[in-house]
Amino acid sequence: MTKGCVLVTGGGKGIGKAIALEFAQNGFDVCINYFRSEPQALKTLAEIKALGVKAIAVQADISKEAQVRQMVGEVRKQLGPITVIVNNSGIYAFTPGKPFTELEESEWDEVMNTNAKGAWLVCKHAVPLMVKDGIKGSIVNISSIAGIDAARAGVHYGASKAAVVSLTKSLCMEAGKFGIRVNSIAPGAVKTDLLAKVPAEKNEKMRLETPLGRLSTVEDIAKAVYALAMLQNVSGQTLVVDGGRLKH
Repeated sequence: MTKGCVLVTGGGKGIGKAIALEFAQNGFDVCINYFRSEPQALKTLAEIKALGVKAIAVQADISKEAQVRQMVGEVRKQLGPITVIVNNSGIYAFTPGKPFTELEESEWDEVMNTNAKGAWLVCKHAVPLMVKDGIKGSIVNISSIAGIDAARAGVHYGASKAAVVSLTKSLCMEAGKFGIRVNSIAPGAVKTDLLAKVPAEKNEKMRLETPLGRLSTVEDIAKAVYALAMLQNVSGQTLVVDGGRLKH
């Protein structure tokens, strides 16, 4: 018997894939949302189905309201009431470290529209259905330490992730009266394809600066997301997962 249905945006690859698999391994039916990476999404979908749960993949640009509305409705139609939302989809800075005076307006808009607006739109259309279905579920938004500390990636990326932290706190207040918990995870450096492009000496420097002596894996983030989603009396919180590098 299924434990419920989880919607993971950006669930076809990287951290999102690990999150989708973590929930599937724990008995959840899964919808993975993707935008451009269809081959990877379909491969992830097959891996999830092999675990014996129901799963679908829905293509949608989460920065577009009409597409989000359609996606949420499709999830409910095919998998039943949504019990957990993981707003994972996000865009990293196109040129990390680019001075704010050199950013193009289009760069700012695309990062903000996906990272912040996208999370809001998914909640805007999914939460009312959770309430209608009587689901006292959970929302986990993926922020970043860049939303808490100074963002070396770029001011637009840091601002978008800080917005996710603030969105989490505000949604906690509004959704809490319906029994829906809202939290966020703020990862530090995570071993993904993106980090693999960083020079080895920089990765080693980050590792040495980490009290626990290693960088996070996608599985570390996935397990933190699942654990936070399952906690019944925790809401409005941001959990940093970075091996202890950020101390606040």
